[in-house]
Amino acid sequence: MGDRPADAVKDGAGLLQAFELLPKVLVGQQVEILFRNPVWHTAGARNCRALGLETGATIYGRTRVEPGGNVFALYATGPLAQPLGELRVGEGVRARAMCRFGLCREVHPAPEQPVVEEWTVTGLLITDLLGGKGVNETNPFGRQRAARGGEPAKGERDASTQGE
Repeated sequence: MGDRPADAVKDGAGLLQAFELLPKVLVGQQVEILFRNPVWHTAGARNCRALGLETGATIYGRTRVEPGGNVFALYATGPLAQPLGELRVGEGVRARAMCRFGLCREVHPAPEQPVVEEWTVTGLLITDLLGGKGVNETNPFGRQRAARGGEPAKGERDASTQGE
């Protein structure tokens, strides 16, 4: 094993699992991901500042990411933000993303001394779109639905009608 945990990570699932445990160590690592397009929102100024992203030109959403199936915060900025924001909610997307980590700090006035509050921000920054519609051949979401005869599983929302 190398000096850094990133040296031991060979696949995307392993990298994402390690990123959840040691985000600062894996900053900058690239991973190919599959996800259902989330509902996007303007990313908050504190998170943008912590992650080194442009405030007002960055979108944010949370969704389950493959490989691994865990939920991550996704960010897109610049020329990638608009195309992602225009895709249908729930549409399968294949992309390349970079692991990001930052620290938020707020100072609150108090009678005797200021109170300092700190928390971490982590997320995956979309760096390249590799596919949208028609990624079903490589998209596990499409394979799962096809294996069930095209019907959503009990409790699963039909992504084609989500957001309507």
